[in-house]
Formats: sequence, C-alpha cells, structure tokens
Amino acid sequence: MTGAPCEIIDATIDDFAAHRASFAVLFELCVAEGPALGYRAPLTSTRRDAILDLLSQSLATGQGRLLLARIDDCVIGSIMILDDRETEPYLGQIAKLMVHPAHRRQGFATRLLAAAESVAAAIGKTRLYLFTGDDGTAAALYASNRYELCGRIPEGGTSAEATRIDALIFTKALIRPDL
Repeated sequence: MTGAPCEIIDATIDDFAAHRASFAVLFELCVAEGPALGYRAPLTSTRRDAILDLLSQSLATGQGRLLLARIDDCVIGSIMILDDRETEPYLGQIAKLMVHPAHRRQGFATRLLAAAESVAAAIGKTRLYLFTGDDGTAAALYASNRYELCGRIPEGGTSAEATRIDALIFTKALIRPDL
C-alpha cells in the first residue's frame, strides 16, 4: 500500500466479489485477535468462505449494506448496515465494523461509522442500534460518536481471554437528509 487516501464505498455485490479476497484477510485478522464479530479463531477456509457467502447473500437480497474502506484497492475496513426488520423499517443495525490492525487509531472506524450513518439516513433509517462486548475499546468509540448505551446483556459476550463479559447495546437517532 502506498500513501494513497482512503476511499469508502457503498459496496455492490460486484464490488464485494471483486474485493472478497482482501475482505477475507481483514476478517481473518480481526477474528484472530479474539472472539470478534460473533466468531472464534481459528477460522478454517471452509468456515470463512461460508460466512462470506452469507454476507454476499445479504447484499444480494437487500438485507444489508456493506461499506468498504479501501487504500490502493486493498480493504482496510468495513461496516454493515443490516436492513432486515420488516416490522421496523426505520431501524438499522450496525454490524461488522472492522479496521485492519495496521490502520487502527487513525480515525477509520469513526469515518466508517459516519459513512454508515449517512447511508442509513439516505435509505430512511431514523435510528441505528448495535451490540458490542464490554471490553472498553469499542464502547468508548461508540460513546465518542454519540451513541447512547441503552442496555446490557449480562454475560452476553466473550472476551479475548475466553471469559464471559457483558454485551452492551448502543443506539443513535439519525437526522434524515430529506426532512
């Protein structure tokens, strides 16, 4: 990678297919650091491919939007907006926020969150929610981006040391651009 700027795209199914190998590397690195994104290392290639196939399917069916942060065509971050709640179409769930370890603490997670919020508002979402482990790092990121802690699930997550930790639920109201 060069010193090229980071570009965040709202990935189509074709974009995901073109960047799948690079995304797989990011996904494996993030899961290898500890239980992340609902998965535990080590991931076999079969398991990884099955997970990526499900992600691709959610893009193809419109149940999710995937934003990719790229530098020199290499995926260095991602975030998803899940859009599968038929009874609450105004709600969107944030998921799969990942930043490559070599690019952390440079503002990419905040940029991905802001981009996801813009896309969510543009598709009619007025509120986002997300789940994260109570490990301090992610919770601080969300709080600094004006997400409100609205719930806690006792022992609803697992730490990198494989101990049970609470899962936190955050939410944020969005201002729609068309209002």
